[in-house]
Amino acid sequence: LNGLLTTTINRISEKSRNRLLEKPFYSNEKPSLYESLREFAATMFTSNDALVQKDDHNQLITDQQVVKDDTFMKKIIVECPDFFNKDDAEILSYMDSLQKVDPNNPDAERQLLEKACQTFCKYAPRVMEGWILQRICEYFNNLYFFKGTVQVIIERASILDPSRQALSWYKNGRLSDDKEGREAFDKCYNCYQYAFQIAKNPDAFNDLISATDELFHYCLYHYIIYELHDESILKLLLSLKGVSNQSCHQYLDWYLTQMAPQHLWLFQSLHKQYEEAA
Repeated sequence: LNGLLTTTINRISEKSRNRLLEKPFYSNEKPSLYESLREFAATMFTSNDALVQKDDHNQLITDQQVVKDDTFMKKIIVECPDFFNKDDAEILSYMDSLQKVDPNNPDAERQLLEKACQTFCKYAPRVMEGWILQRICEYFNNLYFFKGTVQVIIERASILDPSRQALSWYKNGRLSDDKEGREAFDKCYNCYQYAFQIAKNPDAFNDLISATDELFHYCLYHYIIYELHDESILKLLLSLKGVSNQSCHQYLDWYLTQMAPQHLWLFQSLHKQYEEAA
């Protein structure tokens, strides 16, 4: 057990490790103690075949073997369900399955990818931003299942901001004294950022632009226009080639008018609104 605990503390993120080992118990710094302990519990039962440790007989064992011996996992589920429960176990089970999919032939496991995405969305309240969400997105992106990345991050963001305060804050002046609105926006943005990693991939564009979350669209537009610096992706965005979703046209029109008027004329020209463009 001591070996497992030591291995786990070395595998969690540096911020969470410092929170558990260095910071006072009562500290209000992020990540919180609760978030750090949840990451610790999840990491404990996540396999990593490249990592090994020694058992009581000085024999090397892999994390995969530790996961198979689920006695300790069941104990945690019973004694500490707030930190780790059956939902978390199912999430980790699918994460482990995704890790084994051949990235050169992801279509062979399409049913698994779809089922994993459904599971992650179903248990979105348990999908932590940071370590868990980041790993899920990495798995989906490596397997070119961009739709899954978008669906999971949007579902998680909706859990964090059920009343859509973030969207209201963004569209109504982004007032600095609206603390609740700004905090809601930051929480959503922390989820959205994992999708930006695939924004430069033209194959991911349709999945990104088909998202149903209005605020996600505005954040995506901002990233493409002001941070990505890729002319081909920018033109793909402004043309909305092959995109039939009228909401997307409305969102982009609003964003360009309010936030990026220097590109509004090109957007209008590409959509045959020549008088407005002139």
